[in-house]
Amino acid sequence: MNPWPADDTAYMKLIYKLPTPKYPNGFHLLASKIHPVGDFDTNTARLPDEPLRIYKTAHGYRVFFTGRYNPELNSMCDELLGMGGDPKYSKFVKMRGYYGCRVDPKTQSDSDGFAVTRFLSETAPGLPEWSDFVQTHDRMTNAFDLSAILL
Repeated sequence: MNPWPADDTAYMKLIYKLPTPKYPNGFHLLASKIHPVGDFDTNTARLPDEPLRIYKTAHGYRVFFTGRYNPELNSMCDELLGMGGDPKYSKFVKMRGYYGCRVDPKTQSDSDGFAVTRFLSETAPGLPEWSDFVQTHDRMTNAFDLSAILL
């Protein structure tokens, strides 16, 4: 079953990924077809000089390309790879047809006291079309809770 039918025009949604042996609690993705997000395993990414929001995750970095809105998905994924992005993430984005950001800890059924991301920096103000997506993401991931354990 496709979690995002072709006739659904929502610009973002919360998608539940069913439990697997690796993630027995399942998890939620904040997903968007038009807000480009990159996943990077190291801090050696070659990021462009444009508006970005950068977050630390438990195993790398999440980057919101807030100066862009609704880029062509496949070419954006190719560009992410050229920047040093995670090839597996780009493959999933192309396969699913949307960018996804995990907003639940992978290993905890109760997310109190845990953070999925930690906000690091914003290079410049982004487009206003990003506002709701950023606010939802930051709230759900506890991005500004410095006392939360990053999972």
